[in-house]
Amino acid sequence: MSYTVKGIDNDGPFEGSRRYNDFFHFRNSLVSRWPGVYFPPIPPKKKVGNKEMKFLEERRFFLERFLQKLANINFVLVSEEFKIFSRLSGDIEKSFASLPKMNSDIILDRFRSNFNIDESPSQEKNIQSKAIVSQFIEFFNQIIPVLDTIKQ
Repeated sequence: MSYTVKGIDNDGPFEGSRRYNDFFHFRNSLVSRWPGVYFPPIPPKKKVGNKEMKFLEERRFFLERFLQKLANINFVLVSEEFKIFSRLSGDIEKSFASLPKMNSDIILDRFRSNFNIDESPSQEKNIQSKAIVSQFIEFFNQIIPVLDTIKQ
């Protein structure tokens, strides 16, 4: 079973036929190459009954939903991973496997350029953050006896 994937990104329109495994490898590549970033799930694999029409329609619905959610994440649309998934014909799994290995410097550069990370917060931000942490610690210390009572 294959699914038609079409849309428009910064490089223009694209259209292609993708199998479930292509979606699976695409998402796995995103997860491994963008550590700590949430990506919506895809439906799980199914060994028995995976040719039934109801199952296929549900899978199509959830794969479409997966792509719609990714379309709202700008850095995904310009990523190498998306370019492979949306534009490449051929063995997508091998293409994902051939991407350069990620190291901490590359990951940090990707995060810096895509997430507006302020690496030198102002003194005021530090004071605000410390105040919030102090409030949480105070709350935590007050709630522990209550939780212990409930536990008993």
